[in-house]
Amino acid sequence: MAGVSLIGFYTTTAVMVPLVAWSFGYRDIKRLLLADLIFTGGLAIIFALLMGQDLPTEFFIR
Repeated sequence: MAGVSLIGFYTTTAVMVPLVAWSFGYRDIKRLLLADLIFTGGLAIIFALLMGQDLPTEFFIR
């Protein structure tokens, strides 16, 4: 939760999805990164483009 306000929503999501999957025992790196890209990209499309929601700004855009 603290990561979202400090480094941004999409960056936090892109980091946490593979870490959580890895901690639950999924070890295929290529599929992990592909799933992370698809999931985070899907969130960006849904929230930013389709719904027009402003989420916490990424640290590199501020």
